[in-house]
Amino acid sequence: SMCSLGSVLFGCLLLSWPLSSQAQCQSDPYSSCKFNASEKLYPEKFLIYGAYEGQLFTVGNVVMLVAKFPDSVCNLPDPADISPNCKPYLSVSVRTSEGTCHNVPSAPVSKLERNFGFSFADDPDLETNTGEYKHWAFPLYVVAGMSTSRLVLTGLTIPAGCNTPRTNFENTNLIQGIHLTPAIKIDSQIAAIVSIHTGKSAGRYTVGTIINIVVEFDKDVELSGLPGQYSETYINSNGPKKIPYGVPYLEMNSNALVPLRGYDSVRSKRKIAFLYEVGPGEETPPAEQLDVLPGTAIQLNGGAILAEGTGLDVNMSTMPIPGGEGALSHPTANKIYIYKTGEKFPPLKYDADVNPDTLVAYINNRRGERSTIRKTVKPTTVTVDLQLRSIFDVDERAQQFQADIVLTTRWTDQRLRNPEAPAVADYDASILETGQIWNPDISFVNRRSGAADRSEGSVHVYNTGRVVVVQRHITAFSAPMDLRDFPYDTQRLSWVLRSGRYTKDEVRFRAVSRDAQDNTSALLRGIADPIFAFDDYAQAAAAPDDGPFRDYSVLTVSLSATRVSGMATVTLVVPLCLICAAGCLALLQDPASDARLALPAAGAAATIVLSYVVAAVCPAVGYITRVHLLVLHTYAFSAAQLLASAYLRAVCLGRRRLEERNAENRRRLKDVELVSRLHAAAVAGGGPPRAAGTAEFGEAVKAQAGVPVWAGVGEPAAGEVVPWPAPGGDAQSHAVDIGERPAAPGPAPKLGFWCYERMADTPRTVKECAPGPA
Repeated sequence: SMCSLGSVLFGCLLLSWPLSSQAQCQSDPYSSCKFNASEKLYPEKFLIYGAYEGQLFTVGNVVMLVAKFPDSVCNLPDPADISPNCKPYLSVSVRTSEGTCHNVPSAPVSKLERNFGFSFADDPDLETNTGEYKHWAFPLYVVAGMSTSRLVLTGLTIPAGCNTPRTNFENTNLIQGIHLTPAIKIDSQIAAIVSIHTGKSAGRYTVGTIINIVVEFDKDVELSGLPGQYSETYINSNGPKKIPYGVPYLEMNSNALVPLRGYDSVRSKRKIAFLYEVGPGEETPPAEQLDVLPGTAIQLNGGAILAEGTGLDVNMSTMPIPGGEGALSHPTANKIYIYKTGEKFPPLKYDADVNPDTLVAYINNRRGERSTIRKTVKPTTVTVDLQLRSIFDVDERAQQFQADIVLTTRWTDQRLRNPEAPAVADYDASILETGQIWNPDISFVNRRSGAADRSEGSVHVYNTGRVVVVQRHITAFSAPMDLRDFPYDTQRLSWVLRSGRYTKDEVRFRAVSRDAQDNTSALLRGIADPIFAFDDYAQAAAAPDDGPFRDYSVLTVSLSATRVSGMATVTLVVPLCLICAAGCLALLQDPASDARLALPAAGAAATIVLSYVVAAVCPAVGYITRVHLLVLHTYAFSAAQLLASAYLRAVCLGRRRLEERNAENRRRLKDVELVSRLHAAAVAGGGPPRAAGTAEFGEAVKAQAGVPVWAGVGEPAAGEVVPWPAPGGDAQSHAVDIGERPAAPGPAPKLGFWCYERMADTPRTVKECAPGPA
């Protein structure tokens, strides 16, 4: 029994070994599945992946059809991986240009996920426990002309080329009409125009008549956003008869453009209405009724008319042919005629956005949509003339001025040429603002930003195509000013003009002739301006190669403005000169008097006051103007006078004191001579007096000379007059003690005194004063 058990186990091991080995190597993807060659594979369910109930598919959309096999099927191969002959397809009931049946071939599941960026495993109906795909995918690409209200599956074809030794598919169609879920719609039909008509009764109409023209489609349509009928955009465009961008319009055979108003009724989106207000110069051709211009359709003009739901453009080529079925001029329609009143301005096919020298071509495509091709042949030459009326509010500090000018612009627009029209037609300048006719859009480069511009003007259009625009501007302009010669300066005021919209390849400025410039200069000299005298008018046109305006043509208009300096001379220059003159008058005063200092000081104070006035009048520049230089000279002159007067006053006062002292010294000298004579008399009488004699002598000297005299007792004090020789002593020991003594003792003089004088410019010295007349 043990041997039998071992044989059985060994046999089971041998039977199970190849299978486990193949499972580990995974060399056969079908080895893990139970295979029954007699069982035929076929989808058990059909659905639409990623759609919702009632969803609408149109051109460019993809309807992802899925054929799901039973869950018992494992390792379902993709048709593309089986063989090139394996090309299954679904047959669906859908209307196309070729019939009502359409075949949808399969596509690799992994490739669809990769291209469209999704995963079939996100759908619960397709999710499996093993994570393997158990379905085939059939992408239905919606193209133009395809439509259906409900997608119905009519068949599945699996070619025999899909069968392999391990896969055996049912090659017979087992489908008998299946409504795919969820229920979707396919609509790729382009809306077409059914008819164009009006409710206006038959008759002849002229300027001011309003005609409502209705265009009807075979299905509901959607319109792009339109400006309201009473909006500012619509009203402003309706005034000059210009269609605003984004509003579709009809081009009529009466030489008129009719803008879209909106839906004809709120109850239906199949009819849209165009509002036609008959204007001057419009008329239908002889013996022809009102209708759209042959070969044209609805011009979208940047707007859009789309089929509702699908968003597909309307087929404009279905516009009824004039006189044909559904046309406005059909024989059964109301016969409407427009007769001419006045001249039409501007012409119908006038493009105010391009310069007169640009060729414009209109091309209609097969759908009736018009495209415009523009080619600029040459730049339009524009002549500009600027006339100055006055200049006011000149602000040197802000480097700006306000001017009242008249700007005359001339150019030729052959599109406005009409020999049958009057020689000249006058219009308000508003036709330039509303864009009725082309204009070079001239702007001032040096106009102060934010400055109010009060302008008015007129436009004169000649039947030869010549256009003359006269505009008056009152605004502020910037002007760099060189004030070094203020208030006797001459400034160059300029106006720099360029086109605000057109480059130098589209607009080229041309200066007026030299004679015209000279005539303007003569007119400028006749302007009575209180601030400047004008002359030397000049123009210079250029196309810069670099700088911020290198892409534009630039015209510079300039003139010379010489300041009228009379007022500045009276208020600034003359007072400064008078200050200097007043300082000169101080030279006539006594140097020692107070007036000698008062006049220069008053002049300096007045100069300080005037300097504040000059600072308020002149701009804060970094250089010195002529009036600043005059103020500086006045400062220097007043300061020099003040210093010189102070020095002369000090010298004069010092000299006066010196003279007074010298006079005093001379008086004292005379007194000393008197003392000498008294002393001589005393010596002649028997020698110098003693106490009593000395007292008498001293009193006599004091009475006569008014100075202290040494009485011969003790040492003499400084300033005392010492008789010579001193009583009771030698000459040397009794000298005046003032810091300097006589030289070595020698023979005494016969008679003399040591005395001194104090001078203003020398120290004290001891001198020998000889008695006698000397």
